[in-house]
Amino acid sequence: MYKQFPTIVIDGVFFQLNQTGISRVWRSLLEEWQQSGFSKYIVIIDRAGTAPKLPGIQYHELPYYDFRNVPLDSERLQSVCDKFNADLFMSTYYSTPISTPTISMIYDLIPEVIGFDLTEPCWREKYYSILHASHYITISKNTAVDLIKFYPFVSNTSIKTIYCGVNKMMNPAMEEEINFFKKRFNIKGFYFLLVGDRMSLHGYKNAILFFKALSQWSNTENIEVVCVGGQPQLEPELSNFVGEIPIHLIRLSDPELRLAYSGAISLVYPSLYEGFGLPIVEAMSCGCPVITCRNSSIPEVAGDAVIYVNEYDIDGMIQALEHVHTLEIRQRLIQAGLNQAKKFSWEIMADEIANYCRKVAQDLTDQKVINARCSQLWQEFRVQQIKVNNLTSAQAFQEFENLRMELDTAKIEIEAMKTSKFWKIRNLWFKFKKYL
Repeated sequence: MYKQFPTIVIDGVFFQLNQTGISRVWRSLLEEWQQSGFSKYIVIIDRAGTAPKLPGIQYHELPYYDFRNVPLDSERLQSVCDKFNADLFMSTYYSTPISTPTISMIYDLIPEVIGFDLTEPCWREKYYSILHASHYITISKNTAVDLIKFYPFVSNTSIKTIYCGVNKMMNPAMEEEINFFKKRFNIKGFYFLLVGDRMSLHGYKNAILFFKALSQWSNTENIEVVCVGGQPQLEPELSNFVGEIPIHLIRLSDPELRLAYSGAISLVYPSLYEGFGLPIVEAMSCGCPVITCRNSSIPEVAGDAVIYVNEYDIDGMIQALEHVHTLEIRQRLIQAGLNQAKKFSWEIMADEIANYCRKVAQDLTDQKVINARCSQLWQEFRVQQIKVNNLTSAQAFQEFENLRMELDTAKIEIEAMKTSKFWKIRNLWFKFKKYL
């Protein structure tokens, strides 16, 4: 029976966890692959019915992912890979099979950079998934640099940077549409827009800078603030600064978000760190000026089309709020933003990932021998994980450290073999043999 090559199993686990930026990325990719026909090569693992259902895509249902029972989940994932004779595995969020070669998509290194407790189960599994993978996709060059910085066993040659895109529907709205949007949500004045979390995850989105600036700004008459997403109530740390300024906390569909961007004075996005910064691209694509900070991946995405402020400079933020009202500056930002946003496309991202998967699958087909030892160690690792559930914390830590060191050593040995003269000669021989 003819087998599609490559066959790629994708775990849709993030759709179970959240409906934020990462789920938007994967939904967009699936829609593009559905249009291009690449969907015939993929199987989506649907966690208890949480994955988006698109015609022409094959699904396989598994139970909810449970961080307390990861070894069993890895075995389940491997059984799905075996069932479909998968050449590659990808996860939407750091789950792993046992032996099927894996491409890991790395969105950001926020936990590592900001200093989260990396011993928590979710971040520990992120580490294991990076250790398990043979290749990596990062969504910005800065994320690639950070990946090597925090995980030095990752080889630069195994990383491919592929930028996120922007939905084609994200374009400037007509005045009538904006007026309808403002009337629906009872927005009477000019408004600044915030998108996403404001204070969660150690406050890295840095919304407090904007609210502190509002409290000291003398020009807030007829000014309102629209917050899309995040917590349903304004955090106490922020509410102390708003005074009489109307605050709207709402959740929007993508078509409604387009209107919110289009009608705003500015998107204010003073994040301390981004893996990409999708709201920045979406805002620019809708003709919305952006105020943000010059750090991490943001300059890659925003270019010279935004107003940059220092992450802790209240006076600088106040000055930016003033500047974005100036007609000449505003028109320049809108046009520059529209031009910058054209550089990002879901279609391009989907095509580049598809081509990369084909290349990696072909390369791995030629290198199956050198992947064997790592697969055996990984299987042993998951088996040992089950055993250490019954050990004391100190015993468990030592068991994991021993296995981690073995896996690290195996990865180094494998990379050394790939670059050896013997291996180059071997690959050339098999390529030459095809023509005999």
